[in-house]
Amino acid sequence: PEKQPDTIFYIAAGSGITPVMSHLKRLLLSGRATQSQPRVTLYYANRDSQHTIFKKQIDRWMAEFPGRFECLYFFSREKNAEHSLFRHLSNELLEQLLLRHFKGKITPRIRRNTLFYLCAPKALMRMAEMTLRVLDFPEKNILKETFLPEANLPTREIDFSKTHDIVAVGKNERIEFQTFEGETILNAALRQGIALPYTCKSGVCFTCLAKCVKGEVDVAFVDTIRREKAGDMVNTCIGYAVTERVELLYE
Repeated sequence: PEKQPDTIFYIAAGSGITPVMSHLKRLLLSGRATQSQPRVTLYYANRDSQHTIFKKQIDRWMAEFPGRFECLYFFSREKNAEHSLFRHLSNELLEQLLLRHFKGKITPRIRRNTLFYLCAPKALMRMAEMTLRVLDFPEKNILKETFLPEANLPTREIDFSKTHDIVAVGKNERIEFQTFEGETILNAALRQGIALPYTCKSGVCFTCLAKCVKGEVDVAFVDTIRREKAGDMVNTCIGYAVTERVELLYE
């Protein structure tokens, strides 16, 4: 915008928060003596609070600048954390949050005077940008920074002699298929023409998330492998069946 915006939204994920922190520090600390500083909201996606970079500093700023700065965390693997939702940030949820923020109506003036800054994996930025454009926010008010490289995910050798049975249950559908040993659940489904939800295929956007109802799944992040059991959430794009049968629930 030509003049300073009334509202600034930051959408970040993982280490994409790093350049955002310098922006926040400048906006919050340089505006102590003035009344015309914009209201700032951060939407910040992570696996859980333990892996959330700069969380303590962000929480301190929320306490120090009430009414000027707020952060909503999106944790895919942690329930009941303060200031958080146990969900991935989808286009539907982003639209709901923006409508709630602007009290149900996004006017032309709001669109002109709201700035968005996206710093996240490409898939999440694409989703956010598409949602904002559908809501008629000007393209010039949507700034993007590709900070995160594409994940170098660990690979596994596929053993075609061993298979696992997968059952995927949705609201109105139940699908059964097989994966080879060493093949991700999502890739196995796509190979067989089964349209399971996904966006990034690298474990960062959480679109493919499903609840493990039965069996065990290895979820292979870049930095760690987690053995998920019944009741745990599974990223199917980086999830490998461990037990002979795995049942998943898409909620």
